[in-house]
Amino acid sequence: MGNPLGEIKKNVSDIKESIREIKEDVQSTVLGAKEAMNETKDAITRWKSADGTDEIGELIKEENAFVLRGPDGQIGEITYAELGGSTWIINHTYVSPPYRGRGQARRMLRRLADEARAENKKLVPICSFAAAQFKMELEYDDVWERNEM
Repeated sequence: MGNPLGEIKKNVSDIKESIREIKEDVQSTVLGAKEAMNETKDAITRWKSADGTDEIGELIKEENAFVLRGPDGQIGEITYAELGGSTWIINHTYVSPPYRGRGQARRMLRRLADEARAENKKLVPICSFAAAQFKMELEYDDVWERNEM
């Protein structure tokens, strides 16, 4: 018959070693995830316009929309519908989650407003994002049609 106290100490020692190995594995996994996140952030940061602004991708006019496209496809869009001959209704704005919070929706809205000015159109913002921007920013006063709908 062996020493029970010695066996218990060995088991405790083995358990402590297993816990240490698990802890190292978890730390390694967390570090790997952090590195992957940082690489993704760095890639997005490098993907800026030449003048250093946060303009991501290419903004393209497509029928009644402006679509923001990157190398992997569509990043965002702002759409509108014609109301009579001189008014456009802004009815939808979308930016893919990885690109949100970086001014891309505002960029698309500004481009749509510029297009409306160039074509002598007024805008009615029924999309919640556009409506909030029109209320907060004076830059849209000249194209905002407040009496519609």
